[in-house]
Amino acid sequence: MSCSLPPSYILVASPGRSGTSFIADVFTSCPSCSCHHEPPPTLSGYHYSFTAHDQSVELSAKLRSMPRIKSGSTHVETNHTLLHSPLHHEELLKPLLALGSVAVLVVRRPHSEVVKSRVELGHGSQYTKAGERRFRGLSWIYLPSSPLALLPAIKPDEELSSVEVCCSYVLNVEASSRRLFELAASDPKLIVVEVEWSEVNKVSFWRGIFEQFGLRYSEEKLARIVKGGKRNERRQEKEAKHIEEREITYYEREIENYQRATWEAVTQR
Repeated sequence: MSCSLPPSYILVASPGRSGTSFIADVFTSCPSCSCHHEPPPTLSGYHYSFTAHDQSVELSAKLRSMPRIKSGSTHVETNHTLLHSPLHHEELLKPLLALGSVAVLVVRRPHSEVVKSRVELGHGSQYTKAGERRFRGLSWIYLPSSPLALLPAIKPDEELSSVEVCCSYVLNVEASSRRLFELAASDPKLIVVEVEWSEVNKVSFWRGIFEQFGLRYSEEKLARIVKGGKRNERRQEKEAKHIEEREITYYEREIENYQRATWEAVTQR
């Protein structure tokens, strides 16, 4: 679907570790876009993962912080925590749709790569502070027992490995992203577009996105930004040569195991 007018808002949905800062850079090629990567409030904070009330308070503050867009202008915000649960759809996305049209880029990077990246950052690992058990990375992700989660928890949080925590988060975000397509089917002001990780470093891909959204853009600036992204891609490829193929296979297997356990939990309810 193409836009008759550019969207008022362009947001992203992803589990993170998926190039959202690069996407914000890409949209600076469009003179009518005001581009921001994770501006405050960022919807991050350890306690936000535990109560829907805290998330609601923060979402209200986020909504107030977002500009009211004049016709012909677009606010681009690339923060993967904006739309990572149904609560965020209800309390952020739907109010924005009342203000104007919204386009959402659902960024898809292989789950195994996202989980691997998060585990290597220490996300999901446990530690103790002031006698309280905590999990690293909960500023940006949430646990299976969180009220934000769509999928059932497969075991108590304290029994989860860091890999299981990250698998749960990635699969919950995937389930949440699928709901965005359902919302778009019933609201013409919402456009949801899939973005494959393998496509983000291609000028031709972004030309298509800009044309679909009705955005004017600088071909020269776009090419320059994507060229910079390709340098990062080549650096990542060099680093990837040092990674054993069986390591990715391990994370793929862990995701499959967690997914299977989730379905078993559903059937046992």
